[in-house]
Amino acid sequence: MEGKIRWERSYDNCDCDYGASICQTQDNGFLILSSGMTLIKTDENGLELERTDFNGEALSSRCVMQASDGDMFLQEFLKMNLIILKN
Repeated sequence: MEGKIRWERSYDNCDCDYGASICQTQDNGFLILSSGMTLIKTDENGLELERTDFNGEALSSRCVMQASDGDMFLQEFLKMNLIILKN
């Protein structure tokens, strides 16, 4: 598969090893969930808009998605918890 890279970014000060999940949001931005349960919201160019850390919960992330009403769902790996963030 060939394609053109639209943008590439590194996000500092993130308590994580890697990006565990990413999804595009309704406003064409992105939600990036790190392995250490840090959620980063970006604009369409990858510029960070918001950051929420859940790492104090000692959780390990699995996936992130956005519902049609704008709510965000995070799934935690080890305990199979589901975190819902209301829009």
